[in-house]
Parts: sequence; structure tokens; C-alpha cells
Amino acid sequence: MGVKHVLVVDDDADMRMLLASFLQMAGWDVCSADSGQEALQIASGSSLDAIMLDTQMPDMDGPQVFRELQKYGKTKGIPCILFSSRIEDLDVDKYLKMGFAGVLPKSFVVGPLVGDISKILGWSV
Repeated sequence: MGVKHVLVVDDDADMRMLLASFLQMAGWDVCSADSGQEALQIASGSSLDAIMLDTQMPDMDGPQVFRELQKYGKTKGIPCILFSSRIEDLDVDKYLKMGFAGVLPKSFVVGPLVGDISKILGWSV
């Protein structure tokens, strides 16, 4: 397995850095964006293996970013995982039917988080 390239998208700088550091400890190459617009720019110009999208962001929420990604051949096939601090309020089945690879809570521990992401994406850890 080669190094995985993951984009983390969250408007909360602390959450972005925390999640990125956890994924980097797993040996993954991580880049980050603080908005949906920035995520779309990075995704269109990069070779990514996955995108982690926050549910709620000011300019575009995670599902809006996902719908935009689905419009273009270069970004359509990138698996996306939605994450939220209020997962109990989400209709997880709705997001899976939309095409998200998975939905995860923001309340995580590094070991299980990396394992959960790997399991959703079918990656060996």
C-alpha cells in the first residue's frame, strides 16, 4: 500500500489540526482546507485518495461540497467521509444514499478513528 493522500475540510482550525495530526501519525499525507471553496480548489488540483468533510461550515456545508465534487470527472471518484460533532442529529442513511463512503463523529480517539476510516475506505492499516 502506498502513502494515502487525504484532504481534511473543517472551518474549525483546532479540529483541522487535530484530525490532520492523527492521520499523519498513521503515515498518511494530509492537506487541509478551512472552507468548502478551498476544498474544491485543492481537490481539483490534487491527487487525493479521500476527503474528510465537516458537516457544517459557513460558506458551503459538507453535503454541498460533496455534490460539487460529484459534478466533475477528476473529483467524482474521490471517497468522502462526512464527520460531525452532532452525529446523533444526522440522518446517516440519507448521507450514505447520497454517496458518502461513511459518516463519523468528531468525538474520536486516534486508534479507532484511523481504523474506522480505513475500514470505511477498504484500506489496510
